[in-house]
Amino acid sequence: MKIEKITKPEQTIVSITRTGLNVTELPKIIGPTFMELGKYISEQGANVLSNPFVSFKNMHETGKLDESQIEMEIGFPVDKRIPEKDLIKAYLLPSYKAMTVLYVGNYDDAMIDIYKQLFEEIKTVGGTFMNCSYEYYLSDEEIDLSKQETIIELPYR
Repeated sequence: MKIEKITKPEQTIVSITRTGLNVTELPKIIGPTFMELGKYISEQGANVLSNPFVSFKNMHETGKLDESQIEMEIGFPVDKRIPEKDLIKAYLLPSYKAMTVLYVGNYDDAMIDIYKQLFEEIKTVGGTFMNCSYEYYLSDEEIDLSKQETIIELPYR
């Protein structure tokens, strides 16, 4: 596993933000939200540019979340700005610096340790964590959990 320092270019995003969620609800919400967004993006004549993501908001500087009050953004980078509709938002995400790593394995097994390592790297470069994370999902749910691939990014300034 190799942690890298990157500068993410600005991206046009289409997403839905959900608030007040319990950690146990996440599996029931993420997949259907990706499907809803994908359908809307297609209906608007836009194209998905890369992998879907979940961004966890309001994270503590240690990386902890209140697992009973999670705020998360579920979305896709797209090739053009499209109209917003109901909960679906479209915006330009500015460029940001981040520590990133490709994690391969079951999401529940080692994710906390991965986040801790990313936080340490941010401290090493004198950065300040921006209280959110991005997880880009490279494999679908049909892949064995031990082989799931997730890119984790922690933005900092």
